[in-house]
Order: sequence, then structure tokens, then C-alpha cells
Amino acid sequence: MAYRWSDPSMLEILEQFTPVSMASKLCKEKCEECVQEATDDANEDKDDDFVEVENSMELVENFMQLGLAESSMEILVIAGERHFACSGLLLYAYSDFFKERRGMCQVDLRKTPITAQLFQEIYEWMLEPDKRPALENITEIYLAACYLQIKDLTEHCFLILCSDNFCELDAFDVLILCRNIAELGDVSLALIRRISKCALVIMSSPHFLRLSELQVSALAESNELAVNSECEVAFAVLRWLQQNWPERRESMVKVLSNVRYEYFPPLMLTKLIDANCSDFGPLADIMMSFISAPSMKNLIENGMFYATLVLTTAGNIQQIERTLKNFRSKDAKSTLVPRRWMRHERCMYHRPISATCPNMRPVTFDQYNEYIELLQKPDFDFENEFELAAVDGAEAKQN
Repeated sequence: MAYRWSDPSMLEILEQFTPVSMASKLCKEKCEECVQEATDDANEDKDDDFVEVENSMELVENFMQLGLAESSMEILVIAGERHFACSGLLLYAYSDFFKERRGMCQVDLRKTPITAQLFQEIYEWMLEPDKRPALENITEIYLAACYLQIKDLTEHCFLILCSDNFCELDAFDVLILCRNIAELGDVSLALIRRISKCALVIMSSPHFLRLSELQVSALAESNELAVNSECEVAFAVLRWLQQNWPERRESMVKVLSNVRYEYFPPLMLTKLIDANCSDFGPLADIMMSFISAPSMKNLIENGMFYATLVLTTAGNIQQIERTLKNFRSKDAKSTLVPRRWMRHERCMYHRPISATCPNMRPVTFDQYNEYIELLQKPDFDFENEFELAAVDGAEAKQN
């Protein structure tokens, strides 16, 4: 017999169904009337055995205190090469996946992503929900909890993934795992906001090329990216498109529209307006397809207008707003949002910057390609080499 937890008096119900009381209700004489009554009870619709309850986690604690988790092992769960005798009450309380399979005596997980080790860790967490999941395999536990629809565990893991103890590279590892799982789109967006100082290392890696359109688009849109130049974002997105071109042509406008052309070098924008993509090297054909798409020329021309303002005002938003009042009513704050501009002395196209104004000198694909080879060396330490621009309002000197 199994229960859905929702009746405020569930504790009283559980107390009635102790292991002793769950024994046969037949009288010692086992008369025909008693036998028939017991048989009828056993054949009743299983839905009649379920009671909807609220405040399930508090009731789980009461349930555990009664010791029923160990005494009513009524479901056999097969994961990998192992068999687990589990409490149906406990599984139903936490997992919608198992709740949908209530009444089954056996659940086979061998054709699912749930390994024996993962299921053991998850079931141990159910027995002791205050237990912290192991950080080294938190991503696998999180995805397994999503598959088993364990809301409390997914929320617990998500808090860990978004905590300061979970580094940017770990967040990127989870993005790789989530790339083909549409249901985890919100998770991807949250994890992308964690990526900042290591953005260039990530975007220059072969793993970046495996991300989904949604993930690449969101990453290119993020305010948290730490880069030397906006050109680096454009080159990274173009490399992603090239990896599976022309199949990814349908993603072209969406992902490249998130490049902030208002922070692009004006000289490069001038060339793009003239349909000259020579600075983009082997990526030129894709960039040409982009600027030839409807309304994309306007995007580049608007970028030229704002880039000129950024360069002449050193990115001073207040001064830009005053200037814009003389031209149009568009809100510069919603348009001219800077990245987290950074300095890296070993970057060949490095230039002095400020927190509001990046390096706006032209960058060719060849320069970028040589630079990312440095970033992918095993001994490269971005934590110590990358220096984020201070938010000091100082003007950038484009020497």
C-alpha cells in the first residue's frame, strides 16, 4: 500500500500503518467472511489507497522517524548492474518520476542516464535530505535529479551550481552537458551569467563549438564577458557558425545580432558598410552573408553611429545621453551596456582601456587566431594574467 502525501493528518495515518498493523487483518479462525473481506480490500483500485497531502518534506521527516523507510521496502529499482530495495512512500514523496509509476513493484532504470552510483547517492539523500551532494559530481546528480523530477534536490543542486564555490569552468562543463536538453534552458541562462573572467578561454576552446544556438546566443548577449575587444566576441560566434556551416545558417542572424557593434572598431564597421569583410579571414563569407541579410545593414550603420560616440566620449554614458538628446530619444543606457573590459599584456592587440570603453582599434582574424592559441596552452593561467578594468571612470587612451 502506498500514499501520496497531502492530508494534514498524514502522521496519524502513518502511525496506524506500522509494520505490525500492515500484517494480515484476518482473524485467527480465518472464516470465509474474513477471507472475502481481505480479498476485496486487496483488489480495490490503487488510487483509493492514495491521500493527497501538503507540506511533504515535514511529513517525510515524520515518516523517517517512524522507521517505515526501512521496514516497507516495496519497490525494486534496477540501476546499472545493481538492484535496490526501496520504500515506495519515500520515492513518491520526493520524485514525480516514481509517483507516475506508483503501483509498480519494479522500476528498471538501465536504459536511462541514471547509473547505479547516481541512484544510490540520490536515495541516500532522500533518506537524509540535509546531506550535501558531493561537489565533484554535482553536475551528474543535478541532471539525474532533473530526469527523476526531484524538485527539492534540483533546487538544492542549482544553488550549489550558482554559488561562489562553483567556478566558472565548472559552470561551462554543465553547459556542455545541458546543450541538448531543451528543458534545462533556464539552467543554461543562469550558468552563463557565472562566466566572466574565463570567457575568452572558453570561447576559444573546441568545446565552445559544441554549444547549442540558445547557449551561444545567450553567451554573446551577456554583460559579464571579460574581453579585450568586442571583435573577440564576433570572431568566437563566427567560429561557432563555421563549425557546422551551412547547417547553422539558420542561427546566423540570431547569434551575430548579439554582438555589440556599438563597441566595434569604427574602421572595421566602415569596411562592413562597404561590404568589405577582409579583416575576417576565413570567416569572411559568413560575415558577408550576415551583413547581406535584411535589416542587418541598418544594424551595422547604427553600430557605427554609437561606436563614434563611444570613442569620442571614452564611453561616458552621461555625455552620450546628452549628445543623443540632440539626435533621437533612444535610451543609450539600454543600448550602450559595456562588457567587463579587461587588460592582458600578452595580447598583441592590447590597448589601454577603462571600465566603460574597450580597445576599439581594428583586430584581424589572424591576430585573434594567434592569440587564442596562447589561451589554449595547458599552462595558461587566466586568473593571474587577466586584469579587469577598474570602475574608476577614467578615460581610455587609444594609443
